[in-house]
Amino acid sequence: MQAYVVAMQPPRGPVFLSIPLDDWDKPALGPAVLRDVSGRVAPDAQRLQAFAEKISRAQRPLLLLGPEVDRDGGWEAGIAFAEKLKAPVYGSTLPDRISFPENHPLARGPMPMTIAGVNEALQGYDLVIAIGAQVFRYYPFVAGDFLPEGTEVLQITSDPHLSAIAPVGDSLIGSVRICLEQLVDLIDVPATRTAPAPRTLPEPTAVEPAAAPLTADQVYHVIRTVKPDDAALVNESTSTMAEQLKWCPTTHSDSFFSTPAAASAGASRRQSGSRSATANAASTGMWSPPSATAPSSTRCKPSGPPHSTSCRSSSWHSATAPTRF
Repeated sequence: MQAYVVAMQPPRGPVFLSIPLDDWDKPALGPAVLRDVSGRVAPDAQRLQAFAEKISRAQRPLLLLGPEVDRDGGWEAGIAFAEKLKAPVYGSTLPDRISFPENHPLARGPMPMTIAGVNEALQGYDLVIAIGAQVFRYYPFVAGDFLPEGTEVLQITSDPHLSAIAPVGDSLIGSVRICLEQLVDLIDVPATRTAPAPRTLPEPTAVEPAAAPLTADQVYHVIRTVKPDDAALVNESTSTMAEQLKWCPTTHSDSFFSTPAAASAGASRRQSGSRSATANAASTGMWSPPSATAPSSTRCKPSGPPHSTSCRSSSWHSATAPTRF
């Protein structure tokens, strides 16, 4: 039960089961005791108010909505906050979930992957509001300043680890959905602010008749023809994300699942349930609780789900180490 509670607490993720060699020879301690534990933590009200005041003072804000938003059920709250803020909305680099409709006029796609690339994308903005996202996810290493001069960062996350490793900015820990729902009413936006012009999305083009090996355009063309608009897409081919955006943009909550850098192949498929279309799927020995991320740096022994008899051991240990770039 301890392991299950740890796995289901924010930021939610895999756990590692370590069983002593002689444990299998010992009698069970008795029937399992089932407990119910809250899975959402409210933010500090005073700190959230301070964040809201700083957001209200920003002249040119930029919003980054990361995977935690969709995972916490904050899809609609994120849209409402972005539309009130009238700011461009970026997603995380190599996201395991997409938290904002990619065809929305405010959507700008994922953040660049390098320090220098992020710096360039943030030029001209005085405040970055990173909600449910790492600050920032970099890969590979390309040297540069983390932020342009005059740019500040506010981070809201349910993951204390992501708060600890952020190289810049101030952080608030708590449910990102609760924060978004409250920030909509807490912030003031200048009446003179206008929303940025929509970006131009790539248009699907004609593809050549399918022949082995299939190109990315051919694969996504086929998926587009059979996939319902609200069906989940599980993608473990991060090198074809541009083609996915062209053919199958994410427009609904709980409809995109992936593993960062596709390093934990197959784990995202279990997160999405059966209502999915899969690109480049494979199997793995990693187990994750529903709607949890299976980070690529976490190694799990395939000892079964936490309700199995092996859970009677008291030697569970948390292994919720997020992916690090």
